[in-house]
Amino acid sequence: VAVLLAMQTISFVARSTDAHNMVVFGGVGVEVVETTIDASNAEVVVPDGANEDISNDGTCSRIVRVRNTQDHPVFTRVSLFMTGTDTQGTSVPADDVVSYEFGDGSWKAGGDGWYYYDAVLEPGQTTPPLITGLVFDMQQVHDRYRGGTLKLDINAVGVQSENNAASALDAEGWPQGGN
Repeated sequence: VAVLLAMQTISFVARSTDAHNMVVFGGVGVEVVETTIDASNAEVVVPDGANEDISNDGTCSRIVRVRNTQDHPVFTRVSLFMTGTDTQGTSVPADDVVSYEFGDGSWKAGGDGWYYYDAVLEPGQTTPPLITGLVFDMQQVHDRYRGGTLKLDINAVGVQSENNAASALDAEGWPQGGN
């Protein structure tokens, strides 16, 4: 009987205490720096929503770089999409009417639609140009988009380089979207 009484009086005591742990994550942020060469041969920022004329030979100045806006080194990648809008306002992919004049080889095509900067981008630094110009197939542009518009969409994303792979092409944790 004493054993039964002892078993009934055994209780479980749980105590809780507040734990104060701090976890700090570094920020990753990149921005597209989009410039052009103006009539005086000066490099100037392309204003948002600016309309530009394509030259008769189909060329257009466009310089695309990426800047690290945060305090940690990053890997970065960029995708480029051309969209055409006809006179009825219908938007369709227009990547087949443009080719890009690429920069100095600092960027590598990943085979997945992205171009990867082939080095760590330190805080505050800006990459060399991914592209320095656009070349349009003017016959296709006139046939498909006369009276319409063409728009270059540039998506840039970054991922931490610290404690990651040795190169941007091998890095993990890339976000799906873009700027």
